[in-house]
Amino acid sequence: MVGADRGAVWMGLREEGAETGSGARAWMLLPLLLFAAGLPRTASYPRLIESVEAQLRTGDQELIEIGRQVGYPTDRLAGLQRSIEENASLRTRALPHVLPTLIFLWIAVLVYAGRSLSARTAAALRWPPLTRGRLREWRMPDGALWMFLAGLALLLAPWPAWLETGWTLLLNAGIGFCVQGIAVVESWMLARGVPASIIALTLLFVFAVALPVFVLAAAAMGLSDAWLDFRRLEPASGDHGEENR
Repeated sequence: MVGADRGAVWMGLREEGAETGSGARAWMLLPLLLFAAGLPRTASYPRLIESVEAQLRTGDQELIEIGRQVGYPTDRLAGLQRSIEENASLRTRALPHVLPTLIFLWIAVLVYAGRSLSARTAAALRWPPLTRGRLREWRMPDGALWMFLAGLALLLAPWPAWLETGWTLLLNAGIGFCVQGIAVVESWMLARGVPASIIALTLLFVFAVALPVFVLAAAAMGLSDAWLDFRRLEPASGDHGEENR
């Protein structure tokens, strides 16, 4: 409990102290990322994978049983069972590599939800408001680039035992840069007067229609922004008015 309290105090100081930028907020999750990256190196990790896989198989069987109870035709039920078996085979190969990333993302979502709840509580009690980060200001800290490169190096190195750790670093850093790429696009569109609702609908449409291309393009934009910092190159909103005079 003492260690957890110290961790909470450290995260609070990082969040509400002098460094309140989005990069400082991302550093809050560094201990969690290190935990996720080191999880595959623990002795109990194979048992964890087996337990999760067994629960997923149970869910597959329950889904097939629901199909029978609903009254699916025999051919349709056979197709459902075949599809589930194919997905289960792919899932078995991918699960050891993606499970630490899923754990990291789940806890990160819980941290964000807890912070949102704390902000509402502080507003209700009229305490000093928490700093609020906007998506268009999101920028990964410079050290995240080294984590991305470290994950890529572990995947390319001839060390099979480190593949899960490499995937964890690469995927999580890549997701962060993907969000940064989306933030760059949103900032660019807002600077040109596009309403926020139109931006959200556009991003949602592209995400639904071309998910793999969207993710890769956004991650590439975020990685480019790590060097070029596109938002610093954008003119401020008041500069357009001075030019038009």
